[in-house]
Amino acid sequence: MSSHTRISRLDIVMVIIIAILLVSLLSGTADAKAGQVVGDHPQGQAVPSAVDIQQFQPSESRSGDASETESEGEASQSDSYEAAYNQGVTHYRGGDYAAARELFAHSTGVEDSQLEAKSRFNLANCDYAEAVGLAEQDSQAAIEKLKTAISHYRGALDADSNDSDSRANAELAAMLIEKLQEQQEQDQQEQEHQHQNQDEQQEQEQQEQEQQEQDQQHQHQNQDQQQQEQEQQDKEQQDEKNQDQQDEQNQDEQNQDQQDQQEQQDEQNQDEQNQDQQNQDEQEQEQQDKEQQDEQNQDQQEQEQHQHQNQDRQNQEQEQQEQDQQDEQNQDEQNQDEQNQDEQNQDEQNQDEQNQDEQDQEQQDEQNQEQHEHAQQGQAEKEQEQHDAPSSAQAGQPNDEQEQQEGQVPHFGHQPQGEEEVRPMTKEEAEKMLQAVRDRDLKRRYEKLRKTQRYYQPVDRDW
Repeated sequence: MSSHTRISRLDIVMVIIIAILLVSLLSGTADAKAGQVVGDHPQGQAVPSAVDIQQFQPSESRSGDASETESEGEASQSDSYEAAYNQGVTHYRGGDYAAARELFAHSTGVEDSQLEAKSRFNLANCDYAEAVGLAEQDSQAAIEKLKTAISHYRGALDADSNDSDSRANAELAAMLIEKLQEQQEQDQQEQEHQHQNQDEQQEQEQQEQEQQEQDQQHQHQNQDQQQQEQEQQDKEQQDEKNQDQQDEQNQDEQNQDQQDQQEQQDEQNQDEQNQDQQNQDEQEQEQQDKEQQDEQNQDQQEQEQHQHQNQDRQNQEQEQQEQDQQDEQNQDEQNQDEQNQDEQNQDEQNQDEQNQDEQDQEQQDEQNQEQHEHAQQGQAEKEQEQHDAPSSAQAGQPNDEQEQQEGQVPHFGHQPQGEEEVRPMTKEEAEKMLQAVRDRDLKRRYEKLRKTQRYYQPVDRDW
């Protein structure tokens, strides 16, 4: 559905009628000016057309004077265009829009911009007037004429930008195009709705016709049934009548043959009983066979079900076995990761212990260096004392040199008199003491590692 406001066909008709009346009115009021030529106006101003914007109608053809030329050659050519223009105005007012269009088109070649603007304006009015006449019969042709008129109005504005009439009429033509397009859409919708109603009506008529045919068919069936019932009733009545006659005729014979019939009846009853017994035996046999067949089918179904169950159980066991293998593989990978992590931790701990041992060795070496330096210092002090002491002290000097030659490290510091002499530590004792310190530190680290592993619990890794 169109987004424009819906208008009725009456609105379009009213707009066209008003446009025609306005064109006629303007043509009548301008009769006094119809005979004027462009040359009558020395200033070059044409007679302006009346434009009623409020009624949204195009303005009347404008006639006026062309400007005076400055030379005779230019004046002659200008007079030719002016004459064509004035003739076009005459044909336009007489309703001959085709002749007026040719003359106005010829006068558009003038060099005078004002006369060109008027010629294009009136050329557009010719298309507009023809569009108004075609609006009721052929709206699409009217729209094409209005578009052509708008292009001419715009040409007039290009020649004279101050031409308010051309601008107003171009807007009116655009508005009329919109109304005609809306009317086309409305007509198309009404046509579609009409086609739809026709289709619905045809369908309804077809349904009614089918219903009538069905009703007629039912009526014929009812008549046939009633006729058959009547024939059946008549036949039954005739049979009853014939039967009564036959009964009367056979009554004597029946009385005579009653005894024979009784005997025959007894034999017949006996035969029927035998036949019933035989039929019953056959039915029992069939029932028994059926039960056996049902039991066999039941056994076969149970066997198939058991096979399916075994197959499902085997599939489940196989899937479970595959799942267990996968779990074991995952567990092995996890254990391997944990083992690698433990080995990495152990390597880091061993590296830390090795670094610590190296630091302890360096500290022990520094201590030994310091003791050696103190020992050298004490020896130097002792040598100085030997030089200052009396000859009795010199007598004991070979003993000190002998001790140094034996590899003993002299002690440093002054030894108090009356105390036992302190023996200095040898190099082997120092190495043993350092090894003992290392062993003790290594033992402490192993104990700490065991405690840590005792409280360590492996967890599942999430990678």
